[in-house]
Amino acid sequence: MEPGGASRRSERAVPLPFSRFLPPNPSAMHSADPPPPSDPSPSRGSSRDRLVAGLRKIEPLLWLGLVAFVLWRFGPQLAAWTGAPVPTGEDRVVSAQLELPLLGSDEVLRPGADDGTVHVLWFWASWCRVCAFEAPGVERLHETWAQRPGEVRVTALSIDAGGPGVARAHAAEEGWSLPLGMADARTRGAMGGISAVPTTVVVDGEGRIRHVMVGVTGPGTVRRAVERLVR
Repeated sequence: MEPGGASRRSERAVPLPFSRFLPPNPSAMHSADPPPPSDPSPSRGSSRDRLVAGLRKIEPLLWLGLVAFVLWRFGPQLAAWTGAPVPTGEDRVVSAQLELPLLGSDEVLRPGADDGTVHVLWFWASWCRVCAFEAPGVERLHETWAQRPGEVRVTALSIDAGGPGVARAHAAEEGWSLPLGMADARTRGAMGGISAVPTTVVVDGEGRIRHVMVGVTGPGTVRRAVERLVR
């Protein structure tokens, strides 16, 4: 027997006391260990929870505000569509002295003349993109009611600062057959003030302002409102 062989075999046979805790491949230690727990942010979570809880408390008020906005914004259109009663006091009567000369014509429009004619006055501007979207529907209304003279008249009143030349050039470019006029400050004031374009004003045969609809108004809504006035 080789001297010292037994002692060498005994050294190989006796494992280290902690060897069973070591993985076979030291490089596997990182993959075997679970990832360290992420550091929770209680402050961030609690802030979000407080925000959600606060929104839930005021949710009824948010819905109420949304309904109020819709009624304020589209209330006139809904009234015109459904026939709901609207105020017709003295402040909503067009003066009989109001005269609107039509461009390219000697004719003068008198929407407050109390002559039985319903007037649809469409306020617009050449720079208004919404007006361009709404114009084809207004044109169709004019073509329909032009066959009923004395009952309904549709007139486009421009607020363009450039004057009649700008309005006529734009109408010619778009191929409109609508009668054109200019809406100066006096005309806008006679309609209760025109705050935006497009705005559609319906004046009944007695010169009373029955509907003022700001923004996009479908031709069907205008038609329903007018047909109730000419019956």
